[in-house]
Amino acid sequence: MEASPRDSFTDHPLAASRPRTLWMVWFGLGVGLGALWTVGWWQTVLKRAPQSDVWWSLVLGRWQWQHHTLYRLNTLGHLTAPYPDLEWGWQVFLAALTPRSLPGLGTLGLLVVSAGVLTVLVAEQARRLYGPSLLGPVLGALAALGLASAWPLRPQILSVSFWLLLLMILDQAPHHPRRLWLLVPLAVLWSVFHGDWILVPLLVFFETGRTLMTRSSPRLSPLLLGLVGLSSLVAVWRLNPLHGQAIRHALAIIHSPVISQVIQEWQSPNWHTPGWTLLAGLWAVIIGAVALRRLTVTPWFWWWGGTVLATLWHQRMVLYNWPLTLLLLGGLFPPMSALTGARQRIWSLGLVSGSAVVILTRILTPGGVAQYATAMHSPTAVVQWCVHHPTSGLTLTPYRLGGYWEAQGVSAVWIDGRTQFWTVHHRLGPYLAWQQGRQPVTFWTAHDVSRIVWPTTATTPQTLWLEQAHWHPVYRGDGLTVWQPSLVP
Repeated sequence: MEASPRDSFTDHPLAASRPRTLWMVWFGLGVGLGALWTVGWWQTVLKRAPQSDVWWSLVLGRWQWQHHTLYRLNTLGHLTAPYPDLEWGWQVFLAALTPRSLPGLGTLGLLVVSAGVLTVLVAEQARRLYGPSLLGPVLGALAALGLASAWPLRPQILSVSFWLLLLMILDQAPHHPRRLWLLVPLAVLWSVFHGDWILVPLLVFFETGRTLMTRSSPRLSPLLLGLVGLSSLVAVWRLNPLHGQAIRHALAIIHSPVISQVIQEWQSPNWHTPGWTLLAGLWAVIIGAVALRRLTVTPWFWWWGGTVLATLWHQRMVLYNWPLTLLLLGGLFPPMSALTGARQRIWSLGLVSGSAVVILTRILTPGGVAQYATAMHSPTAVVQWCVHHPTSGLTLTPYRLGGYWEAQGVSAVWIDGRTQFWTVHHRLGPYLAWQQGRQPVTFWTAHDVSRIVWPTTATTPQTLWLEQAHWHPVYRGDGLTVWQPSLVP
């Protein structure tokens, strides 16, 4: 006997409740993963105290905000010389965001929003490459979580999203060639925040050459690519207040041997550490998958290969390599067609909801802001003592503290985060000699160093030199000792 419509399964009461139950399951899984990701990201970010460069950026940003002009001459450290500041836009933005104090709701919001934008961009590109599935949100969450330990209050957190936008526009160019012109305003905007904006014309010119050799896209003209790359350079030269310096200096610092020797992020990776070992293993998986034809060679593979070479050269480029590594690894997973459509939207909504709940409970409470302020490890007592006991000469501080000293009002600081400036004027060598225990006695005297703030330790070459040169400890606190040539009453 045939079943009547009333007796069919589609009319059964459980049939309507089953989709709701599945949606609730996917929503709950999304909430759990979102909360777990956000808690892990939050705790990892809090372990990274702001570097001297961050405080120095705040000092410059406040000066430029107050005077409505660019800081072109370095005069705060008793030196007057041209200073091509490639991050002036970031500095002004940071100062406007933190009018009173660096640790606060503004900086916490910036960190969270920038990580969220990265997550969305990676998830969106995964959807374009592999179709709508749960894979996109997972890869996006992993991209932000994997970079959390290197997510400082510096313009790199914006550059990585600019980088993904650059690749997404190039990826769509064969079908939408006119969108390439969006790269011109992107280059101008990027150029006021960070020197890595030079990646825009470099990658466009690379694509021009690749298109000429492969003829892979009949609709994409190499002439159009070349015009866009050239236009991006001209637009930056005309619209960025630094004009030609924005181009010359962005290229010069890439090849600076001094910067590569003294700054860790400009050196090659240390493959003995677990994080770098894991990344090398993931690289090997991708190369092996391509060799076995498990992965199709697309422009994304060549862009990823370029970031691999760049990371081998300068480990700082891992910020650009990590999202691409995850996107390529996503091609090794089977299609998740059963998890598309409404289920994926419910999953994504749960992911956002779980993250938002954690963010709101962490940030929009006094405890959350206080936790971030505590994580900054600011040596408040010592710097306040120096502010209330000024000297006529320079104050020598550890590199990671100099910018903080200036942000608190001690303007004449030796080594304050302006590494590029110190290398150009050959002032970084004496500091490195002092840090390594080779004391430049005459150098400090000739350059009017009248106070040295250094970590308090039992016996080090620095403390022995200070004692032999008749310097005296005048204050101790926060694990630091303040030394001066004569005893301060």
